[in-house]
Amino acid sequence: MFRTSSNSDSCSTALHHYHRHARASSVISSEFAATRTRGRLMTAVFATQGFGNLAASLVAVIVVAAFKQHILEDPKNVDFCWRLLLGLGCVPGAIALYFRLTIPETPRFTMDIERNLLKATQDVDEFIKQTGTYIVDPDAPMKRIQAPLATRRDFLQHFSRLENAKILFAAAYSWFALDIAFYGLGLNSSVVLEDVFPGGKGNVTGTDRMISSNVVEILWTVSTGNVVLAVAGLIPGYWVAFFFIDRLGRKPIQLLGFSITSIIFLIMGFRFATLSNGAFVALYCLANFFQNFGPNTTTFIVPGEAFPTRYRSTAHGICAASGKLGAIIAQGAFYHLDDPENPAKGLNKILIAFGFFMLSGVFSTLLLPETMGKSLEEISNENQHEFVSTSAQPGVAPSSSSRLLP
Repeated sequence: MFRTSSNSDSCSTALHHYHRHARASSVISSEFAATRTRGRLMTAVFATQGFGNLAASLVAVIVVAAFKQHILEDPKNVDFCWRLLLGLGCVPGAIALYFRLTIPETPRFTMDIERNLLKATQDVDEFIKQTGTYIVDPDAPMKRIQAPLATRRDFLQHFSRLENAKILFAAAYSWFALDIAFYGLGLNSSVVLEDVFPGGKGNVTGTDRMISSNVVEILWTVSTGNVVLAVAGLIPGYWVAFFFIDRLGRKPIQLLGFSITSIIFLIMGFRFATLSNGAFVALYCLANFFQNFGPNTTTFIVPGEAFPTRYRSTAHGICAASGKLGAIIAQGAFYHLDDPENPAKGLNKILIAFGFFMLSGVFSTLLLPETMGKSLEEISNENQHEFVSTSAQPGVAPSSSSRLLP
């Protein structure tokens, strides 16, 4: 029960909140960043979840250690553990809420969506100088620009072009293929760890004392195993990506990550029965490393760069939703194929399937443009329109017949 609640439910909650906030974090950091450092800034924002993962794992270790004696006395006391873990997970979210409420709107949004050129210019100067010199009078006449509006008709027109639709499909499918494996294993790490870590296959039958002892053993194995995975694979992968994202480029890193993780998963799947526990864990950590120094980072970055401002968040949301669809499919497939009585029979099939999905990500990556060293306007094909080509006129409001996408 604890395994399901502490791991799968907590991860599902994190998955839900990540889906809601990832696109905002990506787009905001992308639109505020300078071209030469945009990749590193976006990677730094994304990489902090590695420390969050480590912190969650350490908290789980502390909670299990603190409640060990209580669980030994009565296995039902494990109920307090997962409730405490979920409650403590609210603390960082409450702190982040303040920053979410106070973060300024990006100048690109002000210019392209609100169409207020003067305020956008002042926001840029304020952001650079940090002096608070400008005060924008909301009642003053606004100098507006004429730029394409985010209407449903314009959305369909923009993405009906092959060069635009290709990028959206490639970015969405790459995220889908990644999350098949990333969340398929991530949400079920307790199952994998119990199968391969020493002491992880505790038998919860027998007397109450035996059951309690085995429950503690399993919880400790899973909690410490997650710490190992975070330290050995997740965090190093994020920060190696940080150092190379603006040197190698997004596309080469994504190709490298998909290729190597595909090979690793296929080896783990086909040789599952003969791999030692140590070799399996080493390959698992290596796969985590190249997922993060690879598509897990770049699928977050590229959708935040490759689309026009008026659709950047929408397109990023479509890509993120595609990834979560992959996570849902992977979760269903995992429980359908996993065989608790014969782990080698079930888990090896899952790993092989994950390997082929990662291989398919190589081909979708080939359809993506390289975004390193290019401005957002250059990347997003805004030259297809007469973008901000008409002189600005004070007091000219957007057409009332146009509706913004929700």
